[in-house]
Amino acid sequence: MATPSEVGLTDAKGRERVNSSAESETASAELGPFAGENGKTADQYVEPAPVHAFQRAIIPQNGCVRRRWNNASTKCKVCVVVSVVLSLVIVAFGITALVWYFTVFKNRAVKLPPPCTANCSKVDHSLWADVLREHTNVTSIDGVELVGVRYASIKRGPSEKLDKYLEMIGDLDFATLGSMDALALSLNAYNAWTVDLITRNAGVKSIRDIGTLWRPVWKIRFAKINAQKVTLDEVEHEVIRKRWQDARVHAAVNCASVSCPDLMQVPYNEPGLDGQLQSATIRWLSSSSKGAHAKVEENVVYLNPIMSDWYTGDFTRDSPDGSLLGWVAKYMDMIDTSIASFMRESLPRVNSMNYNWNLNIVGTWEGMKSDTASSYRALSVAMAAAVGLAL
Repeated sequence: MATPSEVGLTDAKGRERVNSSAESETASAELGPFAGENGKTADQYVEPAPVHAFQRAIIPQNGCVRRRWNNASTKCKVCVVVSVVLSLVIVAFGITALVWYFTVFKNRAVKLPPPCTANCSKVDHSLWADVLREHTNVTSIDGVELVGVRYASIKRGPSEKLDKYLEMIGDLDFATLGSMDALALSLNAYNAWTVDLITRNAGVKSIRDIGTLWRPVWKIRFAKINAQKVTLDEVEHEVIRKRWQDARVHAAVNCASVSCPDLMQVPYNEPGLDGQLQSATIRWLSSSSKGAHAKVEENVVYLNPIMSDWYTGDFTRDSPDGSLLGWVAKYMDMIDTSIASFMRESLPRVNSMNYNWNLNIVGTWEGMKSDTASSYRALSVAMAAAVGLAL
């Protein structure tokens, strides 16, 4: 039978103890400074459980993190602090960007009831007809012939025609309107609210001067349709394009810019809306400056970026052959058959025209004051400067 000196005893933690005097001396020699330290003998020493490398990295071991920080150079400390601050700034910027996207940039769904099918109402657009007749005329800006607006001559106030029209159409219930009447109302609403926005920002040279870096003009919630506050983007994309899916509507909405399809000088109305959309489309494509222009010798067609860049899918969807040029050629048949044949037979490459965002204004802004333009621009500059300093 083995004696205690031949078989080591174990302590309470299951560690083997050394019992013989010879083994104690050997252990003392091996343990060095631990032997007899703080009154402990070699046979009382228990080796600590191993610490994982990850734990060593994140858990201070006898104050080693504190010692490393205290012993670090000033340059190293500055680098660490700057890194932490930049990380916090990036996280804050990311959170802000997400909030901005979902609260400002992302279009909201506009709730519209199904169109009326029986005993439907008709909309009186006579007030808008008066505004168009009295304050628009054909002119030329930057060498482009277009329908311009005399914004400075449009009077504003609760009793004025534009304000009364906007108040009337803003609360109209779409459930009482037939499909084509609702489309006519939506097109007129977009154009009228755009004129309203421009007149309230007297002095601007472009519609894009309105708004801020964080809330561009298309995202300002100022218009009203079906008793809902909406943006111009939502009227165009969530109402007009989504509900009716007719590429010709792009020729009917006017963004108050030189290169935008012309503002119709009469309201869109039903009956006759289909013919009006057809006329607006042909007028748009007839303009070699902002519609379509072919260079046969170079085998190239220049198109407005609305067609060639921004909303190409709308036009290919309505094309007879599923191509952009197929859609353009369909209407070019009514303008210039030789160009239409060129588009079908030669399959030219498509380039985009330069888009001129200058305001479609006739005359000057003399005598008018802006409600919001200067404050929008000042806020935009201040926010841009703050972001620059933060980064």
